[in-house]
Amino acid sequence: MLSPILLLLLSALTPAPIGGTLNVVYAGSLVTPMEGPISSAFTRSSGATFLGEGKGSVALSHLIEDGVRNPDVFISADPKVLDDLIARKFITSYTIFGSSPMTIGYSPKSRFATSFEAAARGERSLLDVLSTPGLRIGRTDPQLDPKGTRSIRALTLLANQQGRPQAAAQILGPNDNPAQVFPEEALLVRLESGDVDAAFLYSTEASARHIPAIVLRGDAGAVYAIAILKTAQHRKAADAFVQFLLHDEGKHILEQAGIEYLPLKVVTE
Repeated sequence: MLSPILLLLLSALTPAPIGGTLNVVYAGSLVTPMEGPISSAFTRSSGATFLGEGKGSVALSHLIEDGVRNPDVFISADPKVLDDLIARKFITSYTIFGSSPMTIGYSPKSRFATSFEAAARGERSLLDVLSTPGLRIGRTDPQLDPKGTRSIRALTLLANQQGRPQAAAQILGPNDNPAQVFPEEALLVRLESGDVDAAFLYSTEASARHIPAIVLRGDAGAVYAIAILKTAQHRKAADAFVQFLLHDEGKHILEQAGIEYLPLKVVTE
């Protein structure tokens, strides 16, 4: 049996549970790890209840600016979104921590799956596959989600590299093409259900959901950054979560989900 003195020393070394609640809004591309292992592990280590919401980063920024959302923590897939929140005094700083390249994920249920497999092996042009009549493509709204902007940029870059500058516009149509544009939180569901044959995804989304994907080389993809809101109502839990995600178990979880951690860079107002 441990002595009372040793028990006292051990209790002093063991952090007290934080408890309470933590409200986190995050880029929708992180929904699978956030609502699964991240939520479970943080609650287990801190005792705090994790309440998360995933949407396009720009859409979340607008909700915060309009007073519709008041989270403790915001994780964006584009640091520029957080620059705007610094300028408008919603946050004082943010930390850039990881990246994830852009890919074309395709559904194994698709009747075009063998064509995508050939493109993945380098046996067919990806542009040719995406130009196939009847093929359904999914992407997010460039007005609401940085991934939507990067999708257009990545395909335009690929088309230019292959000497076919008109191909991107022919494949995608207008930026807000209603036949292709879906809310970020619905895009993976559309792909996995077979409603679309292929979708523009970050590699972390494809990895976390075991979706076959072709990396679009030469595109920066997502750059993830995390910030605590000035109005955070659960500051102790927010501080613990940032530590958890940048240095502790949360980092390992996101690395396993396909995020490449970068040297941490803090940006302040």
